[in-house]
Amino acid sequence: MDYKHMHALYDWLQKNCLGKSAQLLYYTLMLINNKCGWSEWFQRTNRSICGLIGFDEKTLQSARNELKQKGLIDFNPGKKKGDVTKYKILPLYTGIIPAYSPVQTPAESPAYSPVETPDINNINNINKEERKKEGKNKSSPTYQKIIDSFTQDEKLIEAIWGYIQMRIAKRAKPTDRALELVLKNLTLMAAGDIQVQIDILNQSTMNNWTDIYPLKDKGAAKELAAAKDNEKPKGRTFNNFNGRSYDTKDLKQRLLAKSRGELNAGSHD
Repeated sequence: MDYKHMHALYDWLQKNCLGKSAQLLYYTLMLINNKCGWSEWFQRTNRSICGLIGFDEKTLQSARNELKQKGLIDFNPGKKKGDVTKYKILPLYTGIIPAYSPVQTPAESPAYSPVETPDINNINNINKEERKKEGKNKSSPTYQKIIDSFTQDEKLIEAIWGYIQMRIAKRAKPTDRALELVLKNLTLMAAGDIQVQIDILNQSTMNNWTDIYPLKDKGAAKELAAAKDNEKPKGRTFNNFNGRSYDTKDLKQRLLAKSRGELNAGSHD
């Protein structure tokens, strides 16, 4: 699975309805599978997924059932509560032809047919219209052109498309200029480190953030706290004032000397 899947998903969403909870779950499953190296099947407990996206178990079950009914995923739930559920993200394309079509087919026909359908033709027509618009307005490049000019790393491209699809699902579709500025800020935040760029984008996608933010570095915070502790004065303090240090032997001798002087002064009287 690669960034072509994101293209196919974008085309699919232009022609099909998908609930917000189902969309968020789908993006989350894609990110989890990315961490698993794009395995055909991967597994997670309901509790771990609910913890990631803030769903209760009933919402999770409803969302994944919707994804399965729409032909986007397959899953095998555990036999008892707490067991892992196995997930499979179904491909949306075969070569350049989307594999899933929402048009109902006869019962005896296979669920996924390579034969061209009206929906595929409609998608092709949409692509032609987009190319026409692009030709009329060359000063506004498409997302793909912007991304291609930014990077050729496939994992980073997947992360960028995941971020864009999340923005679209939130009805906050970025303009071409907005995407260019986001990628510019991404370069500054990550200092050219591709893995950090991927993690920053995935952080925003997972949390449904419209903008991107630097990664939270707990290790740096601990080092700063330790440095501050080392700067604190040692020994007893009161209201941040250092206590005096005394040489007890010298102090005792001075007191004895003073005492003798007072006694001698009294004997002359």
